[in-house]
Amino acid sequence: MAYILNIASILIFWWSAVLITSAVDRERVSHKRLAASSAVVTAAAVLIVYCQLNSFDKIPMAAMMLAIILGFLIQYKKVKLMHLYTALVADISVTFFSANIDAVIDPDRDYTCKSAVTLGTRLVFFIAAVFINRYFQKHSYQSVLANIPKRIYVLIAANLFCCSFITAVNNYDIPSARTKALALDVLIMISVILNITVTVSLIFNVLASRHSQDIVNLLDSQINLQISHYEHLDRLNADMRRFRHDYINHLHSVLSLIKMNEEGDAENYIENLLKIEDTPVMAYHTGNHLADAILSDKSEKLGSLGKISFEGMIPSEFDNVELCTILSNSLDNAVEACTKLGGGDISVRSGLSHGYLLIKIANPTDKNARYDTIPPTSKADPENHGLGLLSIEQVARKHEGKVTVNCADGVFELSVLLKNE
Repeated sequence: MAYILNIASILIFWWSAVLITSAVDRERVSHKRLAASSAVVTAAAVLIVYCQLNSFDKIPMAAMMLAIILGFLIQYKKVKLMHLYTALVADISVTFFSANIDAVIDPDRDYTCKSAVTLGTRLVFFIAAVFINRYFQKHSYQSVLANIPKRIYVLIAANLFCCSFITAVNNYDIPSARTKALALDVLIMISVILNITVTVSLIFNVLASRHSQDIVNLLDSQINLQISHYEHLDRLNADMRRFRHDYINHLHSVLSLIKMNEEGDAENYIENLLKIEDTPVMAYHTGNHLADAILSDKSEKLGSLGKISFEGMIPSEFDNVELCTILSNSLDNAVEACTKLGGGDISVRSGLSHGYLLIKIANPTDKNARYDTIPPTSKADPENHGLGLLSIEQVARKHEGKVTVNCADGVFELSVLLKNE
């Protein structure tokens, strides 16, 4: 009976591991693959029981590890480190809790009772895994998990190992009471140190995340101010276009007043016309009014040092904040590079292809510079600079794209690829 319980317990453990890894990966569980992987794990469980009956001590662990790896290969067609980590942590946790529960309810350590307790603990874990899977499928936590440093995952696993050893030493008879007490003291001290380290690491991680969020909020506020500025420029440009469209009518009106000897009214009319703000006309037609305003503004900043050329189109439905993030930051860097060189032209190309929008910004740079990765900032305050390219990368990742750079032959080119949604 105990061996049947063990086989069922191992199978339930496998289902729990699949549910949790699928939740973290946000993948739906394939029932056909689950059946195939369950068959492999069941075969391994039967082998483990057979080895236990015949006192083969080393084979069960190796068989279980191989079965888990094969199971993940069948279930996901690949094995990630995260998959193995999840299975390991789950097994250690279940073993820890079942060993402690068994020690409380069955001091005599009956094997059948131990197997039943392990099965019950894994059933509870399986029910928890079902709820975790459903919750994670509705809410995305990949970015949160990815931001947790890998050392914390390692420390958590090490702490669980330590707790399991404490349970093993405490529950099993050791001839020397002094040796047992010493072993428990050492393990408890290690566990406390690991817990403190995990806690401190999480605190630092939270503080770093808050600092990053503060920087992002600051950048967002600056971008919103820029958008307001560019929208204002666009409105002024629209007013100027309307005025130029009507200027012939204005001239006819002035001429009529002069012919009627209404010089005073003609003078007032002209004075009112002169009050209209002299706003530079935007020379860009990208298909997106905000992009037109940004290019005109940066061209004005570049001034006589060079010109900014544009080729292609930018969709009108592009998100204003994200468009401002990409164009403003990239063109600010390009204008700064041209200023350092004493002048130079900047080219901007944009177009749609195969469902993706590709934006390329090229500017002259030092002819000796060569690299194809994002370089560190050359400014005196690196902690508060270099954030522009980071913001562009975040926008690209959000739209399943990427940012690439290439610097060669005196030309720096930034490419931003975005999925057109």
